[in-house]
Amino acid sequence: GKAGLNVVFEAIYLKRPFMALKAMANERLCAAWLQSEGYGWWPRTLDDAIRLVENGLKGHDDPAWQAVARRLETRPCEFTIEGMTQTMIAMTHEFDRKRFAGIKAVCFDLAGTLCDIPIGGQWESVNEAGIAAVLDRIEVTGPRQVELTRLFIDEKKRLRKEAKTSLREYEIRGQLRDFLGSHGVGLDHLDSAAWDELEFLFIKPELDIAVRFDDAKAILDYLKARYPLYLLSNNVSRVLVERILDKLGLSSYFSAVFVSSDIGYRKPHEKFMQAVLSGIPHNPSECVMIGDRLSQDIEMANRFGMPSIHMAMVEHEDNQGVDTVRATITVKSLDEIRAYLFTLIHYRLRLFTGRSR
Repeated sequence: GKAGLNVVFEAIYLKRPFMALKAMANERLCAAWLQSEGYGWWPRTLDDAIRLVENGLKGHDDPAWQAVARRLETRPCEFTIEGMTQTMIAMTHEFDRKRFAGIKAVCFDLAGTLCDIPIGGQWESVNEAGIAAVLDRIEVTGPRQVELTRLFIDEKKRLRKEAKTSLREYEIRGQLRDFLGSHGVGLDHLDSAAWDELEFLFIKPELDIAVRFDDAKAILDYLKARYPLYLLSNNVSRVLVERILDKLGLSSYFSAVFVSSDIGYRKPHEKFMQAVLSGIPHNPSECVMIGDRLSQDIEMANRFGMPSIHMAMVEHEDNQGVDTVRATITVKSLDEIRAYLFTLIHYRLRLFTGRSR
């Protein structure tokens, strides 16, 4: 018959040798595979087809037919919806795994990737609590505190919007110093220890709501045994990043931590990535970037030729309207990273032949 996939595979399932009398353009691969696997023939001329039929009439006396019959009888053949589904899943995982074959290091984002900091719907109240604690410490109270709190939130909104556009980072200690100084608050009496305290007071409300994802430690344990791990975070405070890592028990996993407040630029700015590359002994193509922000983590990875994994676990406004940014793969849980990327399972693909491919 004609070398359509359905009739060819049905013949194999019924253990009947198949001769492809015709193979259209989209069927030639099937006809060639049929012959190469020894399940039948693809004669190119009418004379060859006639000769094969004549030989087939001899039955068991023909060695070529006997060989095909043995292959059909001895090769396992699965023909179920579940079997085909599992085969396709395994092939997809194997394809994705090969795309990461040269990985020597893993770069993680923090919020939305390893932990949740649900600040989105309460951004304003969290920052109000932070600036109020700072003003209490420097004894600015009453109506004056209320006024400065409102003005600070307005200024922080402006800087936040500007940072997303320019990719410049405004570290929080500098924000506090500039704001308070410009509104007549005396700061000369504050030493380094006092500024450390003020920074902690400001970040504490956000630190308090940080929650580690359930699978974070398990995947970090697994990867730490195989690769150096690096943390790449957009944040106005390195202190906040370090405190979150300590609180969640994640500090020991990372060989180095890179924070935009130190660098002065946010992901995906090239200066952020240049700072990272100057601090690690790997090329971009040897690192995989894992993060939840398409416009930050994944965009930076794409610019520098890094394979990437988009963690689509937490919805974020930064991902809205970012239709042109594509990660190498997208996963819905941290545990999926192991299955896609670094699995030690050897997928044995039994696609009609029962052999490993």
